[in-house]
Amino acid sequence: MKKFIAISVVLALVAGSVFAETTISGSIETKWTIVKGATDGDGYAHSGPVEMHSGAVQFAGANDENTFGAVFKFHDGTWTDRAFVWWQPIDQLRINLGKDGDGWFEQSNLARWGFHFMPRNISVENWNAGDFMYQNWDLWSIAFIIKPVNGLTVNVAVAPKESRLGLVSDDEERQNAFSNFYAQASYNLSGVGNFAATFRNEGIGSNPTFSFAYKDGGFVDGLSFDLGVSYVFEEDGNDLLRFGWGVHYSGGDWGIKHRAYFRPISEKKNAADVVTQKSGIQANWIDFMPWYQFEEIQVLCNIRLILNAPDADGAGKVGWHVNPYIRKRMGGGHDFRVGAMFQDHSGSGDVNWYLATSWLFAF
Repeated sequence: MKKFIAISVVLALVAGSVFAETTISGSIETKWTIVKGATDGDGYAHSGPVEMHSGAVQFAGANDENTFGAVFKFHDGTWTDRAFVWWQPIDQLRINLGKDGDGWFEQSNLARWGFHFMPRNISVENWNAGDFMYQNWDLWSIAFIIKPVNGLTVNVAVAPKESRLGLVSDDEERQNAFSNFYAQASYNLSGVGNFAATFRNEGIGSNPTFSFAYKDGGFVDGLSFDLGVSYVFEEDGNDLLRFGWGVHYSGGDWGIKHRAYFRPISEKKNAADVVTQKSGIQANWIDFMPWYQFEEIQVLCNIRLILNAPDADGAGKVGWHVNPYIRKRMGGGHDFRVGAMFQDHSGSGDVNWYLATSWLFAF
């Protein structure tokens, strides 16, 4: 509690000086499920009522010199999803204090939120991109964004562990109080692409992760892509690698997006030494999304395959979903989407479905 009070005081003091000299901008985001249901293996249909499953109001601002700024987001009943202030005393250094639930150091917009043409999850599809391969950072932190030379960016963040909110008396506890650590170096080589190496550790008891990502430099007309691989430092030495990619080809009024995440799966046994899972490759997501742009609206359909972990017989069930939707951009940053989702991610034969809409209003 003391940490949250301290951060709140700092945020309030800095935001007061920021907003005294600037115009505040913001946005209102909401996602509604109009109707939903499920069909079990026997074909019996269930249905559900209308509900709002996400809503947010965000405010942002900066002073006239663009050296101080702040962002506050009230999301699903809490303000702690996105609340931070920043200070940029020189062009080569920016300091962030607070938390950004959307992440500060995204290196794979195409393969993550940007897959749906948005920097955040405002799409009809209700899913969490997560940090499966590309390492982001979304903890309460102090972060330093350093740009010593043209093209090079170094990001460093340190965060107190959530269990260390009060004063600690034990020496080991005191040493581990700031064991959440993030470091990333990225270099943008003109005409070639962006290379990023990241180390992320969320403290004692967690598994540190190292990842490497590449984003192309736009040297093929109409084609963009990113690639990535990560290694998880686990004591048991199993299932350490993650790798994947995102690809987008645009032919003007039409295009297709594709992304995939994979990881090797090792053999697992139960206490009786019976094999419960064969070794193989698990595909968390294999997505294909064709789209077409009419004069006023954009039509999209995301098709996903999921290769679940192989069972004792060596065969993993194939999950799937189909998510057709339309998007209407209304100028001024406004965005409206409506569509449907049909899904069986586990491959069990039980289908969940819903009709949903999402809205984004900017001001």
